[in-house]
Amino acid sequence: MLGMLASAILAFQMGSFLSVWSQLGSFCLPAEAAAPNDDTAKFLGGQRNSIVKDPVYWIADTQDDYNERVYVDPTPLTYLRQNLSIKHYFPPVCGLYRFDTTKLPTVSVIMTMRNEMPGMVSLTVHAILARTPPFLLIEIIIVDDSDSKISPELKRLKEVSDKVIILVTTQREGCARSRLIGAREARGTVLMFIDSHVEMLSSTWYQHLVLPIVENPHTITSQQLQFMGEFANHTYDDPVSRGSHFGTTTNQFYFGYESYRFPKEKYQEGLSGSEPYEMPFGPGALFAIRKDEFWRLGGYDQGLYVWGGENMELSLKIWLCGGRLVQVPCSATGHMYRIHYQHKWTNDNFTELSAKLRIDGEGKYLAFGRKVGEMHRIWLRNNIRVAKLWLGDWRHYYYKEVFGSKELTGEWVKFEEEDEYMLEQMRFKEQNQCRDFDWFDKHVFMRLLGIHNPWYSKRKEDEERSLNGLDTSCGNHFAKTCGQCPQGNGETWCNGDCTWCKLGTEDEEVERVVANGYNVLSEDSMCVSKEKYCRAAPPGARRGNLAAQPIGQFRIR
Repeated sequence: MLGMLASAILAFQMGSFLSVWSQLGSFCLPAEAAAPNDDTAKFLGGQRNSIVKDPVYWIADTQDDYNERVYVDPTPLTYLRQNLSIKHYFPPVCGLYRFDTTKLPTVSVIMTMRNEMPGMVSLTVHAILARTPPFLLIEIIIVDDSDSKISPELKRLKEVSDKVIILVTTQREGCARSRLIGAREARGTVLMFIDSHVEMLSSTWYQHLVLPIVENPHTITSQQLQFMGEFANHTYDDPVSRGSHFGTTTNQFYFGYESYRFPKEKYQEGLSGSEPYEMPFGPGALFAIRKDEFWRLGGYDQGLYVWGGENMELSLKIWLCGGRLVQVPCSATGHMYRIHYQHKWTNDNFTELSAKLRIDGEGKYLAFGRKVGEMHRIWLRNNIRVAKLWLGDWRHYYYKEVFGSKELTGEWVKFEEEDEYMLEQMRFKEQNQCRDFDWFDKHVFMRLLGIHNPWYSKRKEDEERSLNGLDTSCGNHFAKTCGQCPQGNGETWCNGDCTWCKLGTEDEEVERVVANGYNVLSEDSMCVSKEKYCRAAPPGARRGNLAAQPIGQFRIR
């Protein structure tokens, strides 16, 4: 282990505080998760999309009141908003679904929060309590990643329902580690991870979301997002087009959306209807997964601190280790992006954590062509971990986009080191016989989107150059050797894998030519591999005297 986790969890249950102190080991795979239950075990061994013999839903003739219905007395739920007039946000067929809820698994909702806008947590919790069948909702676990005090708002939520459980961390843990804390305490069959600024928009949000999991327990299901205004009455914008929700990644490893499948005009497809559909990547929250499946995958990498990388990790992990990721149009939620309020949670004092994560100091920390601050360093640190674990050699093309080189340099190198948490994830990867990113490109990206991953074209160019023997990067050009790089512009065109040695290299015979009475190096000796040592000239020395004056050397890195 990497030491004790300096965190105390205060469980605010039954009107009193229960202090729980635990070592890092308590966040590891629970013993009971090692052996999946009978329902899960029958799906292991490669079966996918198994047909349920006795379906848990059917289609009726008329729509029901899924937009207005609540399951509990709304009187104490003062933040519950009814009559939102948002029925047009859903595909019309959503209201025709009927469910046998006695055959659906129970759920634990896990919410992480930090410095949330007043009232938003209450709005989130009240909507869940009102619009989730009570016998299916085991608990709402709120993990407050702010400090060791429970706010008056959270205390009031506890008074509204005994299903609200509050855990408070005493140091900054972040999204992934806070969710692990909640998942360890959860008792439901299904885990539902949410943000603290959302609003469930129908009384069948959970029934729709869990259906693909019932059909195939190796499934993560993701909700359809609708944009909620940050100010005033948190009003909703126009419905988000269902044709813009194919989750993907950019070449800088940002999560984003594709508007269409097969974007070439000849084959282009959008979306319509209510049927769940698969996509390569999902957002960071508002998704459901069976608890035993979550732990089969090893949960989250415990080395992912604060924010960033957790959604990319889990998306890659579920696909590469025998599962799937599904978007569910009929399970919609309002989500507020904290554009103006974000300074409350991004401008933290990371002094202690920065030292622990080794992102402090006066290093250059260059990314995207500039020096980045602590919050960005943490996000990039997390992405480097995910890339090493799941992208394989493809990660070098991501590094090139962000850091300017296929190999990490400077302060970034240390983040590829294999610590205990990374080794733990590697063990889960081996146990599950997970596939590689080549498989992901072919069977996920191309199958679902009709395009390759964002680094494919760069890799293809490298492969084609390699076939022609042009393996050496001169910067913007390629050649068979550094000595064959375009030399007409001198050191300007000698970059990439090469470096410009004005006086040649120290460890080879220097070919000389006579020009204007001076001994001058040939161009082949000037542009050399970075692994070479460049000659250095003593002050005032003439080039013609270099052979008789051996001097020191330095290594180009």
